Amino acid sequence: MPHLTPDPVPAPAPEPFPAAGVRASALLLDLDGTLVDTTEKVEAAWRWGADTLDVPFETLEPYIHGIPGVQALELALPGRLTVAEREELTHELLGRMSDPAAGHVRWMPGAQHVVSTLARDAADRWAIVTSGDTRLAGSSVEALALPLPPVMVTSEDVELGKPHPEPYLEGADRLGIEPSECVVVEDAPAGVAAGKAAGMRVLALTTTYDAEALHQADWVVPTLEAVTVRTDDDGLLLTAI
Repeated sequence: MPHLTPDPVPAPAPEPFPAAGVRASALLLDLDGTLVDTTEKVEAAWRWGADTLDVPFETLEPYIHGIPGVQALELALPGRLTVAEREELTHELLGRMSDPAAGHVRWMPGAQHVVSTLARDAADRWAIVTSGDTRLAGSSVEALALPLPPVMVTSEDVELGKPHPEPYLEGADRLGIEPSECVVVEDAPAGVAAGKAAGMRVLALTTTYDAEALHQADWVVPTLEAVTVRTDDDGLLLTAI
């Protein structure tokens, strides 16, 4: 009798964004690819990294978004570099990404309105949680005059980066809000996984990856143009536009 291999079980699809909206006590947002478009700078830096390592850019490309550089290098080239070598190369990569001359930084669609609303109406209820370091985050903040949240978690603040939950748990802890009361906004599978592992609900944007790659999220929308945020006595309310 031939051996039959069962068909793979498809991953559950995210739910449609609720018509009544989504309630949260705090919003934790990724930075690159979610709020700001730094693709030009990120890809240029990693192409330099590929040349330096004498590997095709395509070897590194699957890991360059949403994961700290040290982890990305180990995933792309397991065992090839020492920890010290990965740290040194990551420091150089982030420095190149942070250089204002390396490329343009732009707001992602809908992000400026959401950030302005949070800064004005929910000043103590939002955080930015990024896989980049302080230099890279700071360069985006400066380029766009991005309002600073009360909490910003960078790669320097945690031992383990996304997809580990530590960055989002650190953000919630600094805000003083239970993880279950937080909503994460992400654009990368690693960030979605980090938010879910932290016990948070996750809204994913298809600004960098397609919906299938973001299937772990609770909801998927094209960009932040599809969502509005307002505050009331019960906290934050995210509604679809």
